[in-house]
Amino acid sequence: MWLASVPTVQAYKASNDGHGVVGTSNSGFGMHGVSIQDAGVFGESISDIGAGVAGISHNSGAGMVAVSRKKGGVGIVATGAPDGIGMVAVSRNDHGVLARSINGNGVHGLSQNGAGVFGECDNGIGVLSRRDSGFSIYGSSTNGYAANLDGRVYRFGPLQKAGGQFKIDHPLDPANKYLCHSFVEFPDMKNIYDGVIALDNRGEAEIDLPD
Repeated sequence: MWLASVPTVQAYKASNDGHGVVGTSNSGFGMHGVSIQDAGVFGESISDIGAGVAGISHNSGAGMVAVSRKKGGVGIVATGAPDGIGMVAVSRNDHGVLARSINGNGVHGLSQNGAGVFGECDNGIGVLSRRDSGFSIYGSSTNGYAANLDGRVYRFGPLQKAGGQFKIDHPLDPANKYLCHSFVEFPDMKNIYDGVIALDNRGEAEIDLPD
């Protein structure tokens, strides 16, 4: 462990119910671990409620800072047990997790079979996105849908689209067929059907609409 830049550090082994290693600093790092090939700092907890590594800040600083100095490196790797959680971040009044990037992704979530990013909230907003310009939320899919919304949708502001269409269940065979409609903007609520007909000798024609 490299402690050359730390003004005052105390490290000791405590009892079974205490801290294994404690690092204290007045102005520098409380603990600084450097490794050429393995983990700089490794923490493990056997208890069901204990933390392998815990970072706490009492002022405006960060409880934990992880930096990767090599392009393509990772600042933090959190791996949970087969049925456990890799990382838990808790905040009472502010962000649980704050991720910033200058040119890359602030948060990049990958999942083999589940959700890359999952947002859940009891009373507020599950996922919140803000941006002054450009896309606040962008979804892209090669073969499927870019977005799938299950439930009511409400929007503020104008809606711009390249075209308008909707697909509904066929009323005579809803289990096996759909009705695909395109629509045009109109001030009144109307359904418009067009086609080609032949008039009789009186210039009239009768159209039979489907059920």
